[in-house]
Amino acid sequence: MRKKIMKALSVMLAVVLTFTAAPLSGFVGLELPEWLDFSIKSSAATSGTCGKNLTWTFDESIDTLTISGTGAMEDFLFGVPWESYDDKIRKVVINNGVTTIGDYAFEDCVNLYDVTLPNSVITIGDRVFDYCLNLKRIIIPNNVTLIGYGAFNDCRNLTSVIIGDNVTTIGDNAFDGEFE
Repeated sequence: MRKKIMKALSVMLAVVLTFTAAPLSGFVGLELPEWLDFSIKSSAATSGTCGKNLTWTFDESIDTLTISGTGAMEDFLFGVPWESYDDKIRKVVINNGVTTIGDYAFEDCVNLYDVTLPNSVITIGDRVFDYCLNLKRIIIPNNVTLIGYGAFNDCRNLTSVIIGDNVTTIGDNAFDGEFE
């Protein structure tokens, strides 16, 4: 009797270990969201999409992030696709055709110091440049009508802001924080 109990326990333990060791997505046939992917990657992507008709490219040789295409950029409440480069991005070039800069797009890019915004931009979302500690100046084009909540919050070295003629809405705390 004791042998049968031990054998049954061994089989149950083997079954439990088999199912707990299997990856969740493979076991139940689920596709996990990209942001839940904890697998080790050999290198981060240097390009991708950031809106329906927008792409991004990071050039590591000059630490520049370029956004190209037409239309609105996504909002990024839970992280941006170029997040692995946040501390390396020194320059952002947004090409003509982009109409909206999505919420949180460049938040925490602490080494960002140079931003080029085209005349096609109409909206700068919430907290777009929040905590970009090295951003010193920004020229907001004439076609921009809205600067979102906290858009330049905690840009501590921001000393020059030129705002275009058509801005009708500046969100709360757009230029809030500690400034030099």
